[in-house]
Amino acid sequence: MSTILNRNIIETSNFSNQLLGPFSFIVHKLSGEGDFIAEIYEQGRLISRFSIICSKDFRETQEHVDLSLANNQLIKNTLRLNNENGYVLFYNSKEYKDHQIVIKKGNTIEFDSTNPSSKDLFGLNLLKPGQYKLSSASLKTDLILDVKYPTLDEAQIGRATGSIQLDATKVLGNKSQTILPNQGLVFNFADNFKDFKIEFVKENQPKVNKTIIDELKAKANLTSKKNKKDRVIKKYSLKK
Repeated sequence: MSTILNRNIIETSNFSNQLLGPFSFIVHKLSGEGDFIAEIYEQGRLISRFSIICSKDFRETQEHVDLSLANNQLIKNTLRLNNENGYVLFYNSKEYKDHQIVIKKGNTIEFDSTNPSSKDLFGLNLLKPGQYKLSSASLKTDLILDVKYPTLDEAQIGRATGSIQLDATKVLGNKSQTILPNQGLVFNFADNFKDFKIEFVKENQPKVNKTIIDELKAKANLTSKKNKKDRVIKKYSLKK
């Protein structure tokens, strides 16, 4: 079962700012001291509720919340964060799933994942090489994301590149963005940028280095000539 699940995760190719999984997450910065209530929804149904307390007495600045545990463990937990730099990161370690996350401070909605603000970041890794179309209803624009096959140099851990930051200016100002599978996308929600959908358009075929092809051909020719020479020698040896 885990093999099938892992393959499904890797082959997932359509995304949105509400789809959280092993390679996507959303981060919210809490607004100062106080008590908060977080609610997790799936298909409009409340599946979990838990408390968050922000205070100057707490040193912890970030908590990671695994939404795959939302039906059982989260409801028992209370998160305690520093009031000046308190961040909550939400993801799902087992599968990609649409979630709505609402955080309230009293009667005020502090955070709604369906309507993100400038305090919120969304991270995503596109693992499958190919071309994707990013659409944003709030910005009324499209952007092509071109995920290339990495070269041998680019694929080396020591040459890993940083994430690509996408905000309203970059989404509106560019027709395409080239990235590698080992790069992450970080979406900065601000300036009316509140949503996105990503759809897989077509595959990219890996480019094989011409030098490598020439070397393989040369080796194949040498092997062919050697085999031919061996056959000739064997033939005349038998005649003797």
